Amino acid sequence: MSAAFYSYTEEINVANNNQIATETILSLSQLQKEQNIFRFNRNEVIKEIEIKDIQAIHSRAEEFGKDKTYREKYNVAVSRAVARLNILVEYLLPTVKVGGTCICMKGPDAQEEIREAKNAIQLLGGELEKVEEFTLPDTDIKRTIITIKKTKNTPNKYPRKAGNPAKNPIK
Repeated sequence: MSAAFYSYTEEINVANNNQIATETILSLSQLQKEQNIFRFNRNEVIKEIEIKDIQAIHSRAEEFGKDKTYREKYNVAVSRAVARLNILVEYLLPTVKVGGTCICMKGPDAQEEIREAKNAIQLLGGELEKVEEFTLPDTDIKRTIITIKKTKNTPNKYPRKAGNPAKNPIK
């Protein structure tokens, strides 16, 4: 599972001082290979766009979401399509603070997954905010971006132990 978590720590007026806003950015990857690729590119990206705080972590999402250091600390969690939506929200919502947002990329025809995930989204403290369907430029490839607003704290029993969300998704 690959996800990026964003927590805004400071706002800087870009127009007046020509600086980029400071953000705490954390990249979570279960696969060491992905993390190694990110580490290689990270230094170039940080230098180019002057990001002040960034951290790469190798962890399972289920463990990461239980860790008090990271639980409900982020304004935004973003993930590619790594699991069905009812599983994906169990990985992401526990890390997002109330008032924050989860952004989930899905393929075409995500409506069935959205219906399937409505209970999980609500149980985990979220509310479906927006669904955007689009076609990638110069292709016929369709994608869906699902935005979920965190409206209340996630119950402490979530995320469940590694493997449980995928084996027994919230219905």
